[in-house]
Amino acid sequence: MISLLRHVCVRGQPGAAGIGGLLRDNNSKILLKFSKSVGIADSNLAELMAIKEAFELFIGSRWANDFRLAIESDSANVVKWINNPHAIPWRFREENAEADALAKAGVERSVDLIIFE
Repeated sequence: MISLLRHVCVRGQPGAAGIGGLLRDNNSKILLKFSKSVGIADSNLAELMAIKEAFELFIGSRWANDFRLAIESDSANVVKWINNPHAIPWRFREENAEADALAKAGVERSVDLIIFE
């Protein structure tokens, strides 16, 4: 199982937004880090873009054929929204400091950052 920890940073509502995340293996070893700007977005859109980015990176990775992807969210509402698009938008809560730092750096990033470890 590969786990995704992702985070977003939005400066304004909407405002300049960045996303960041980590893909970890069963032993919590970091396999991949990403951080990028996603332009102008609100926190709801940025959350979705972070999940989409991680999913696309996982599908294109060497791990996709051998592992499942578990998406960890710090918001019960994002899970509800994905399962039911008509659910009420969610409240943002911090969970992972490293993913948060990657998202904040992504706001200013002109070139995407992806680090395989």
